[in-house]
Amino acid sequence: MINSSIGIVGSVGRWGKNGKPDVVAIQTRLNELMGASRPNLVPDGISGRKTRGMIADFQVSVVGFRSPDSRVDPVGRTIIALNDPASASVWQRMSIPDVPNEDDPHDKPSGKPEDDPKPARRPTMVPRALTDKEIAATRPGGFLRWIDPPSPGGVAVAKAGDVWLAPEGKRQIIHALEYETLQDGKLKPSGIITYQQLTSDTATAKEGVIYRQNREGFVTDILYAGVAHAGKNLQSTKVLIEAEMEFLLAIASANPVVFAADAGLKVAEWTAKNKDSFPKWANAIKLVLAARTILKTYTPTLWDKIVDAALFAAWKGSKAAVAMFGADVARNIPEGMVSDPKKIIKLAGSLLGAIGKSGFNARMTALRMVWAILSTVAVKALTAVPAAIKITAVEKKKAALDLVASLKAAGVALSEKDAETIVEEVARNADKVEEALKKLKAGYEAIR
Repeated sequence: MINSSIGIVGSVGRWGKNGKPDVVAIQTRLNELMGASRPNLVPDGISGRKTRGMIADFQVSVVGFRSPDSRVDPVGRTIIALNDPASASVWQRMSIPDVPNEDDPHDKPSGKPEDDPKPARRPTMVPRALTDKEIAATRPGGFLRWIDPPSPGGVAVAKAGDVWLAPEGKRQIIHALEYETLQDGKLKPSGIITYQQLTSDTATAKEGVIYRQNREGFVTDILYAGVAHAGKNLQSTKVLIEAEMEFLLAIASANPVVFAADAGLKVAEWTAKNKDSFPKWANAIKLVLAARTILKTYTPTLWDKIVDAALFAAWKGSKAAVAMFGADVARNIPEGMVSDPKKIIKLAGSLLGAIGKSGFNARMTALRMVWAILSTVAVKALTAVPAAIKITAVEKKKAALDLVASLKAAGVALSEKDAETIVEEVARNADKVEEALKKLKAGYEAIR
């Protein structure tokens, strides 16, 4: 219950002046208005992420903001609502509970930058079905925001009770919690979303089940949903065979903004222009995986510094990569995948989406040149007379410089020392790697 109005000299919250007396006044008033289900703010005069998050929730729940700015100005709708006793009953109809074993976004009273919390069970990009105990502890409420140019103000807001379309079907939001974490010295948006799966056309999501997911995964799914459903219904994609459709959707999953501006039109245009290249791109990835045992065993520097760096490094950390193989993508791809066309298609499509068509083609072209250079090294090493001399130092040096130059054109940095090591590895194990390099070179000729 509030008995008097408050006034502030400067703005409080995100990008505010955040004078300590003003922040304390806002924190205290928020505590007076919030229900018992919410943990009170510490009135320490520090505008931390919990305080900013609580201001934003008040703006959405009580003031009616579609795009909350997490700031209270001396004159404005938010300060007026904070001075309105009726706001308490409105706000208390919603709740943002503490979530057991999840990220704890509470302010820290020290005033120091908040570290990324280390929960016992951190939500991941891949949705996780909740236990009965977790479901019982989850109370409805909250919101989550992300940048979305088509939305009013350029920001989309997902609130408790909303229904959103995801790739596998419709989801209804139960609980959403938004906050920031400190990463590499910068505050970055983070959050938790809990939802019930209403409809599903895939075995990976079951209707009626309640799932929890982190902000990044949820936003990616929502952005990807339009592409997935557009791709399934477009006349231009109905003629695609199943493998080609998997390829198209894998691209969108890795990089939803490829088609985000105008999903239907861009899916149709992109598919028409690139459909014939799908099998070529997939075959190139298949060749690398087929040859990787030899390359990793006899030319480990080649694998680490060129194949892994040029091809797979840009894909690490993406939703598709993490979901399929874990964080260390290149090393965790199972051997049996090479014989599974569907999985190769998904891998190639996801990789293409991660680095883009031009980046993909540039790196594949660079690898084709690498195979040509190293095949020459292997042949010379095998045919040199006397055998003890193998390949001359001058030839090794030239091959190393050629490697550096060919990869530089594709945006892949390779030191001259590493290039010389790679050439030495190939020359030393020429009999083992020659056949693998020849196959790779021949297979890559189709990619120009």
